Amino acid sequence: MLTLKKSILFVCIGFIVFGGLFYVITNTNLIKKDDIKVLTICHPWNEKYEEKNDYLKNIMKKYEKEKNIKIKAKSFDSVNYRETIKLAYKSGEVPDIFIWWGANELKTLVESKKILKLDKYLPDGYKNSMGNDMISLENAKKYIEFDEGLYGIPYSLYVATLFVNEDLFEKNGIDIPATFGELKNCCYYFREKDIEPIAVAGKESWPLQIWYNMLYLIRSDAKSYDETLENSFKSDNKAMILAAEDLLELIEINGFQDDYINKNYNDSLESVLNGKIPMILMGNWVIEKLQNSDGENSSKVIDKMKPIILSKVDKDNNIIEKKDFLGGAIE
Repeated sequence: MLTLKKSILFVCIGFIVFGGLFYVITNTNLIKKDDIKVLTICHPWNEKYEEKNDYLKNIMKKYEKEKNIKIKAKSFDSVNYRETIKLAYKSGEVPDIFIWWGANELKTLVESKKILKLDKYLPDGYKNSMGNDMISLENAKKYIEFDEGLYGIPYSLYVATLFVNEDLFEKNGIDIPATFGELKNCCYYFREKDIEPIAVAGKESWPLQIWYNMLYLIRSDAKSYDETLENSFKSDNKAMILAAEDLLELIEINGFQDDYINKNYNDSLESVLNGKIPMILMGNWVIEKLQNSDGENSSKVIDKMKPIILSKVDKDNNIIEKKDFLGGAIE
């Protein structure tokens, strides 16, 4: 039996570049079978996340061959993933590598002394660039670096986008929204025509987090959000309250699809691919789904899907002309 001093954790940065998921490593035992080292990796991507699983499988195959190791992957439903990993820690059966959230969630694990500090294992210069111009460590390190040590590795970059079906808007005589106020009006108009306005996978919670992130960024910026988190919500950040009120209002006016709280990722996406629901807020990874879909009306939907960004507003809801980045994720 080989003992690994600490395991690696992959942590993901959140949806407005303030919290999210990364790869990470933990205290664990490394199984040795027939002179082949066996590593375990856990992640929240079950079979519905085909593109993420395929990407991970390709990496695993590459390293199994190059390093003469065996990697066993275990996937869990994203709804139960947090509790699964926490229970693994309590039982002492922690995976070698797993996906986790950055910032305070990762800090808690770091303080438990069960997460591997990665600095000495990284190639020269990697810490400054992360090997990718788009995924700069400057954008990520505040969520994965503690006491000048790096405890997670980001692996991709996404942008949160509000996709709208231009065809459904046009056929129903509704203008595509440019502000949150106009978005609410769209919801009223679609409901009057018995059309569910916005697809959202409420059962998985993170899609609602994307909505909150966007609504916050419409009123403020990521820097102020970070400062609030760092002060344990003690600062007087009215934008956080206003964003929560905006989200609640969207729910109260039935802006989200019927029974959204019980819809999963596939449910919500399929309703858009089939041309039944005109809007969805999702990471730009969904573009691949749109392009490869074989849904009932997908060929028509793909040509009509348009990404939009809602204009930012000041504290008095006056439009700020500059349209800015309104959410995303470094993973």
